[in-house]
Parts: sequence; C-alpha cells; structure tokens
Amino acid sequence: MEKKEAEEIREMLSAVSKFLEDIKKPIADLINVMLDAMRRDRVGEEVAAFYKKLKESGLPDDVVRDMVRKYLEERVKIASLLDKLIGSMGRPRELRHQGRNATGGAVD
Repeated sequence: MEKKEAEEIREMLSAVSKFLEDIKKPIADLINVMLDAMRRDRVGEEVAAFYKKLKESGLPDDVVRDMVRKYLEERVKIASLLDKLIGSMGRPRELRHQGRNATGGAVD
C-alpha cells in the first residue's frame, strides 16, 4: 500500500513539474511584455501624446496640466506595483543581467 502511494505522489509531482515547465516561457513572455509597456521612455512618449491630444482638443492649460499629472501619477503607481510584484516573484533573468527594474531604472 505504501509503495503504491509513493508511486502516486511521484506521478503527481512529475505532472506538476511538467506543468510548471510548460508555463514558464509564456509567463516570462507576459512579464516581458508588461515590462516593455512600462519602460520610462515609452511612458514618456505616451504622456507626451496624451498632452498633445488634450491641447489639440482645446482644453484650458490648467485642465490639461491636471489631467496629464494625474495620468502620469497613475502610470507611476502601476509601474511601482508591477516592480513590487516582479520583485516578490524573483526578477526575470533578463532584468537581473541588465541590472534593470520594471520601470527601466537601474537596480541598486
């Protein structure tokens, strides 16, 4: 009986191990896509485009500044949360080797 249980546990662990190996690349790809979207230069480009659209729409300068500031603050919050999430999971190898955090800044 004990031998059968040990074999069942071994099979379950093997299946879990295979599952984890199968999802490793898709998860790494997803993390890289998220990190790319949060790069500082890309965020800067998005903020500039947002500012330009608001200005072109004829909104008053004070409204444009307020909306752009809030947009940027939200992007920074998202980047910070993403950085913490990735940090809690362990940084992807690419970032560790590059010495970068999720927002594109240098890792101390």
